[in-house]
Amino acid sequence: MELRSLVLVLEAREPLSYGEESVGIKMLIKRISLYLPEEGRVISVPVVLGNALRGVLRDTMAEVFIEELLKHIRRPRWHAGSLVVLFSGGLLKAVERGERAMSGQIAARIAELLKYLLPLSIMGCALPGRMVPSKIKVSTFYPVCSETRPLVQDLVAQVGSSPLRGRLDKALGCPIDDLILDVQLMRKDDILKILQMARARGLELTHVEEVGAEEGPRARGKAVQMLFYRQALAPGTLLIGKISELMPLRDEELGLLFLALRRLSAVGGAIARGFGEVMLHPAYDVPEADKAEAAFRSFIEESAATISEFLSRSPEEWIAVGGS
Repeated sequence: MELRSLVLVLEAREPLSYGEESVGIKMLIKRISLYLPEEGRVISVPVVLGNALRGVLRDTMAEVFIEELLKHIRRPRWHAGSLVVLFSGGLLKAVERGERAMSGQIAARIAELLKYLLPLSIMGCALPGRMVPSKIKVSTFYPVCSETRPLVQDLVAQVGSSPLRGRLDKALGCPIDDLILDVQLMRKDDILKILQMARARGLELTHVEEVGAEEGPRARGKAVQMLFYRQALAPGTLLIGKISELMPLRDEELGLLFLALRRLSAVGGAIARGFGEVMLHPAYDVPEADKAEAAFRSFIEESAATISEFLSRSPEEWIAVGGS
């Protein structure tokens, strides 16, 4: 079976700030160096690394999985640790030597687990004593501009004839410096807001010093720089990359991936996700996506009770040799 490769285009709908480090009062945008052999020079361009997309994709995938499951399970009682693993993908904990020795039984239990908990099967996970590899790889997403033309033109060619392809071709002639801007922001002072609210409403606050709040002469002597800047990619910037299969996805897994991609609207950690909304433009076969999404919904309907049983137990019980 030929492994799939799904080309994706991200369009910044707001200033997209995927930060790297702070210099003074400015947060610099994440960059990497690229060597252009045709020109014999090295350039530095802003990018969105694959891990920045993987984290959001894992969360979105877990949300879609649970929402579909709740259509068929009423008032479930699920273990909090199981949901944490579903969203975080990890449960790093040492296991007893005896369990490690019985690795064949553990492998069989993990195979059964991954048959039903699709987000863990697709994205990979860390279980006690075991690392489960991901079935997909998320590439670096490069801005479509004149400097990145040698790297992205093969991906752009896969988009085909469409209005999006026309926009990509035009973007290949735009220099990267035209796509970078500085956004001025103000820090939010919640401590001051709470002190003002307390005075206005006659509240008495205790342990004020523990949250870093001070009043009077000592507070006036501490100047805080409230203004700061973030480098960002301008709204409308197009970034292109791909998601590739490392191992073939089952139909139901592919359907969950497509549904999660439909909802993807941000990249990076909490700061970036709060500062830069993106729109995803798929460049893959939509009829195939519709068929796979139907397979996912059928699988959840048929397997809802078994999936709910896994989620009701502690993750340690999933692969415990002496478990049921």
